[in-house]
Amino acid sequence: MEESTRSYREGGAGWVVVCAAFLSQFILYGNLKAGGVLITKKSEDFGTSLWTIGLIDALNSAMQCALSPVPVAISNQIGVRPVVVVGGLLTCLGFLLASQSGSVLVLAVAMVVVAGTGAACVKDTTFSQMALHFHKRYALASFVAKCGAPFGMMVYGPTTQLLMDVYGWRGTMMILAAFNLHLTACGFLVGWPVAEPPGGFHYRRVTTGVQPPSLDDFERGSKDSDLCCSQVVSTLGLGVFKDIRFLFLTAIKLFSGYGFSGIVIYMVPNALLLGLNEQQAALNTTAWGVGNFLGLYLTALVMHYRVVSVWAVMGTGASLAIVCYALDPFLSSFLGQLAVTALIGACMESLFLVPLIMTRYLTADDQVVFLYSWQNFITGLSYPVAGLVSGLLYDATRNFQATFFTFSGSMVLTSFCILSFFLYTKNSKDAL
Repeated sequence: MEESTRSYREGGAGWVVVCAAFLSQFILYGNLKAGGVLITKKSEDFGTSLWTIGLIDALNSAMQCALSPVPVAISNQIGVRPVVVVGGLLTCLGFLLASQSGSVLVLAVAMVVVAGTGAACVKDTTFSQMALHFHKRYALASFVAKCGAPFGMMVYGPTTQLLMDVYGWRGTMMILAAFNLHLTACGFLVGWPVAEPPGGFHYRRVTTGVQPPSLDDFERGSKDSDLCCSQVVSTLGLGVFKDIRFLFLTAIKLFSGYGFSGIVIYMVPNALLLGLNEQQAALNTTAWGVGNFLGLYLTALVMHYRVVSVWAVMGTGASLAIVCYALDPFLSSFLGQLAVTALIGACMESLFLVPLIMTRYLTADDQVVFLYSWQNFITGLSYPVAGLVSGLLYDATRNFQATFFTFSGSMVLTSFCILSFFLYTKNSKDAL
C-alpha cells in the first residue's frame, strides 16, 4: 500500500543540483576567460612566447575534459560528493601554486596537472547529476545550469583586468584561487537520493549497456579474461561508443570545440593587436558572455516551442560562425569587435546546447554521465591543438588572421557533421 501511494515530483531537490551546476559552470568557464586576460602579462613576466602560455591554458581546458571518465568512474564507486569536494580543493591549490611559480614548467604543472585535474573532478560529475532529477524539464534545467558559463565570462573578464591593474597577475591568481575554493560547496549540493515513481518513467541506476557475464560464462571457460574486459567496459562506460548518434554528436562538439578553445584564449590578444586598449579588450570578454547567454536563451526558446528544427538551429549557428570567425581579425573598431564577438559567442552556445540535450535522450539516467564524460574527453582533444596551432601561426605571421581562418575552417567541418547526422537520422530508425 505504501508503494502504491508513493509519489514523485520532477525536480524537487534537483533544483539544488542545478544551482551547484550553475556555480561550477560560472567558476570554471570564468577561469578560462581570466586566463585569456592574463596571458599577455604572463608571457612578458616569464619572457616567453605567447603561444607557450596559450598552450598551457589550452592544456588546462583539455585536462578538464580528458580526465572526465576517471572521476566519473570513481564517483560511481564512492559517491559524487567526495569527488567534487576534492576537485574544488585541487583547483584552488593549482591556482595558488601558479601564483607563486618561478618558471614556465612550474606554472604548467600547477595549471594543467593540479588545477586541471581538480576541474575535471567537478565539471561533468556535477552537471550530469541533473539527469537523475529531470526528464521532461531537462532542457530547462540545462539552460539554467549552462547560464553559469556566460555569466562567469561576463563577470570574470573585466574583473580580472581590474584585479590585475591593482595586484598584478600573481595577486590576481591568488584571488582566483579563493574563488575556486567555492567549488567545494558544489560537492555538498549534489548526491541527493532520488525516489522512483510507482509507474511511468523510472530513474534507475545504469552503469553501462554491457551486461555482466552470467554463471554459464564462468563455467564455459573464458572466465578471467571475459570478466576482466567486462569490468573494464562497465567501470569506464565504454559501451557508449556503440551508438552512432553519440559519435555524430561528439564530432560536432569536437570540431566546434577547436574554434571555441582558440578564441577564448586569444580573444584579448587579438583585440589588443587590432588597437584596442586593455580595458576595451577586457570588455570584449563581456560581449562574449552576453552572446553566450543570448545564444542559450534563444536556442532553449526555439527548442521549447519547436519554432524550427534542431537541425536548422545548429546549421544556422555553424554558418554564422564560419563568416564571423573569418571577419573577426579584420574589424579594428571597438563596436565591431563587440558585435562579432557576441555573435560568435551566441553561435557557439547553440552548437553546444543542442548536442548536450540530444545526448541526454540517447540513454537512461545514470548512463548519461558516461556519455557526457567520454564526449568531453574527445572534445578536449581539440583544445591543446587549437592552442598550439593558433600560437604558432601568430608567431609566424605576427597577426591572428590565419589563426581565425583555421577557426572558420573548423566550423566548416562542424557543418559537414551536422549535415551528415541529419541525413543519417532521416534514413535511420534511431532518429532522435
